[in-house]
Amino acid sequence: MNIKNKFKIFSFILSAALLASVCLFACTKDSDVPSDGDSVAAGTENENPSDGSNDEEDQSPSDGEQAPSTDGEDETPDENEKEPENEPEQEEPEEPVFRNPLTGLVCEESYVNKRPVAMMINNIKQAIPQLGISNADIMYECIVEGGITRLMCVFSDYENLPVTGSVRSSRDYYIDLAQSHDAIYAHCGGSEDAYSTIAARYIDNIDGVRGSQAEANSYWKDQDRVRNMGYEHASMTSGEKISNAVTALKFRTQINEGFAHPLHFYETETAIEGEDAMSVTVSYSGSYSRSFFAYDEANGEYKKGQYGEAHIDANTGKAVSFENLLLLGVSYRNTGDYYNHLVMTFEGEGKGYYVTGGKLKNIVWKKADRQSPYSLFEADGVTPLLINPGKTYIGLANGLSQVKYSATVDYTIE
Repeated sequence: MNIKNKFKIFSFILSAALLASVCLFACTKDSDVPSDGDSVAAGTENENPSDGSNDEEDQSPSDGEQAPSTDGEDETPDENEKEPENEPEQEEPEEPVFRNPLTGLVCEESYVNKRPVAMMINNIKQAIPQLGISNADIMYECIVEGGITRLMCVFSDYENLPVTGSVRSSRDYYIDLAQSHDAIYAHCGGSEDAYSTIAARYIDNIDGVRGSQAEANSYWKDQDRVRNMGYEHASMTSGEKISNAVTALKFRTQINEGFAHPLHFYETETAIEGEDAMSVTVSYSGSYSRSFFAYDEANGEYKKGQYGEAHIDANTGKAVSFENLLLLGVSYRNTGDYYNHLVMTFEGEGKGYYVTGGKLKNIVWKKADRQSPYSLFEADGVTPLLINPGKTYIGLANGLSQVKYSATVDYTIE
């Protein structure tokens, strides 16, 4: 083979070797570039991170590199990370409000279901002034024999009564009223009809005349009254004496479950629409036994008078007063017995007046039977009557014709 041919063969081999080297180098470079869908190996730094993004894994510096210091620098929060929302402050639960069922006034919880005491109080002129009557939540006034009236005072806080009296005898229709409050009944003596009613109905009562020794111990005779007013007008008691009797006689002290109280109250003082009634008079027995009331705008109460003068509680020296007057028309008749005892009819349905804040409006009363509590309604006879919170006087007159009222203050009662 000549030299020229040898050179051609050498050149072909060299060209083939160079071409093979180029192809091998190109294949090696392609294998370094990840294909679509391949992940960068763990620990490999991303050369072009997105602005503001944080890697979920820590970026470890390579050997020999110093990690940048972050002392004193604020970390940049993730733009997508929400600031924690402030949870709304939870309000403290409101304290429950308890109201006395006799007055509608705010009271301690213990008074809500507590049995009251209904006490017979002497009201003959010879026996006044009385003591303790201003502590009554409710005062009832009805006619008895002889054209006089007798009071029945209902006390919720009977344990704390001051000296109270004089306490007088029972009449059977007052027992009906006491049952309207599921009350313990306090009296000194009574008509035969009253004693029969007490026995037949199993009335819890504290009797200072025919009662047990525990009952007799509840009363004492005020000797000054014995000398100046008479023996029968001198029976006195106190909260301590009544409480001792309730305990000794083991009387129930809580209202019967489901008992329906007769009075219902607004939560706050509320003006009523009606006729002006700044003065009110209730004639129980002509001019002799007459209760009269004058509205005192300064304190929003009606002051009571009788026998031509202020009706005073000797414990306070002040006239008794009431936020509410309930004047109910009933009927009385003479039984014809030796004592001329009366019978009061307070059953079925009748009319009355509600007086408060210098105004008077017509109302309706309903009573299913003698032993059931009465209910009071607006003039339509359907809508339950609401009265203002406070003390209440309830007069049961022989028909509403015995009630008079005036738009002016006709009496001065101090």
